Amino acid sequence: MCVESTLGVTGLAGAVLFLFLGFRLTVDLHRSTAFLLFFSTLVIGFLMKDFVLHFSPLAVRRDPDHLNIIVGLR
Repeated sequence: MCVESTLGVTGLAGAVLFLFLGFRLTVDLHRSTAFLLFFSTLVIGFLMKDFVLHFSPLAVRRDPDHLNIIVGLR
C-alpha cells in the first residue's frame, strides 16, 4: 500500500474519530503559518510518493511503479 495513502487515511480516520467523540478545538493560525503548513504537506507528499508499505514482511520500499501493485489478503 502506498505510504502517502496510508498516512492520509490515518489522518482522515483520526479527524472522523475526533468529530464523533465531540472534540471542540479552535486553532488560530497566522496566514504565513497556514501557508507553510500547506506547502510543507505538499512537499512531503511529493517526496514520499514512490514509497510503498509491504506487509509480509513488514517493510517500506521505494517502487516508482507502485500503481500496478494489487493490495489483497492471503
